[in-house]
Amino acid sequence: MVAHKVILPLDVSYARMTAQLLLPSVHKDSVVDIVGHMLAMQGQSVYAFPHAAIIRSRESSITDVVEAFERGDLVRHRPIRGTVHITRAQDYHWLRQALNHKQGSFTSRQEEFFGITEQTYQEAFNIACELIACGGGSVRRRELFAAWIECFSKAHAGQDAGEGNGRSLPQRFAQLLMWGLDRQGLLVEGPMRKNEHYFIDARRLPAADSAASGFYMDATVPREQGLAEVAYRYARGHGPVSISDLARWASLKKSTARNALEENVYCGRLGRYIIVDNKLAPLSAVAGSDVTFYCEPDLMDRAADYRHEAERIFYLPSFDELHVGYHNRTCLTDEMGERVICPAGNGMFRSLIVDSGRVIAVFPSSGVEWIKAPTVTRQRQVQKVIDGITQRMELLG
Repeated sequence: MVAHKVILPLDVSYARMTAQLLLPSVHKDSVVDIVGHMLAMQGQSVYAFPHAAIIRSRESSITDVVEAFERGDLVRHRPIRGTVHITRAQDYHWLRQALNHKQGSFTSRQEEFFGITEQTYQEAFNIACELIACGGGSVRRRELFAAWIECFSKAHAGQDAGEGNGRSLPQRFAQLLMWGLDRQGLLVEGPMRKNEHYFIDARRLPAADSAASGFYMDATVPREQGLAEVAYRYARGHGPVSISDLARWASLKKSTARNALEENVYCGRLGRYIIVDNKLAPLSAVAGSDVTFYCEPDLMDRAADYRHEAERIFYLPSFDELHVGYHNRTCLTDEMGERVICPAGNGMFRSLIVDSGRVIAVFPSSGVEWIKAPTVTRQRQVQKVIDGITQRMELLG
């Protein structure tokens, strides 16, 4: 974990849990409303997201999550730094256009290596459309990749590249096509089937300049307005957040993140704060990217009202926004905790057990792994919470 000069107080953890709808008093009824509140939630693992959604809802089960994808209310894609996220369908196009992330130099080199051009993307999309039509509106990833590789193998996919790394070239080629078509707003993952999501035509989703869009964007709307909406929705669902938090989460320059957050302060949607005597206090001007915090003006009062709920035990999935949604996570855990959460340092996070706003254990498949030795009573309390979430995660829950 990167060392931070600012060690965040526990109050920030409680406030973030409130903003993130983790407390019973702020739960929502609909998993779609939860995602809309958060703007985007990481969906790296197919079953981590349903876990993240139902713990923020009053009574929802994994069945409700599956049905939301089936109805087309939720989609799975890569709007932010190439990382898989879940958003509402109505937020897909405007969010993609507002962030407008250019592909990295590595991706450009890979496209050049495989000889991928705009014509390649168009042909790949035509193939996808045919398969989607034959599949009744969707196609599984395995079938889509196989069709692309078969069509383009000799010209692009490198199936004759020899031994070693050459064996993975076709899959890499297909991944590039998938990322490119997602970036262009043409292909997105929708219906959830067991251990995967099926691809659908992204043109079916509400256009950014339509009345159904989560935020209206057309050629007359400056990108800065879209980024201000991204900043507000991120801060609303994650606050208190710093400029560095938003810059990392949305892959923006710090200056761009600062301007987007400050626009919301000017409009009165967000307040500006700084840590004084280990607590957040109102701030009159920006003090720095890592020490200035933004959240809805009433968040700290709500967090104080619900603190007793935040002090309970929570079982969170891997990649939960309470952990991965920030640059500075020191209110939630320390360097030792980060090593336990991600022992290989490869971005593969484990499920978390949080008590009184701090990570006390992780829950890999092998069983609960404690950061500090627990009492017998604490072990029973944690197991009870795990069992409750596990029951709600059953497909017919």
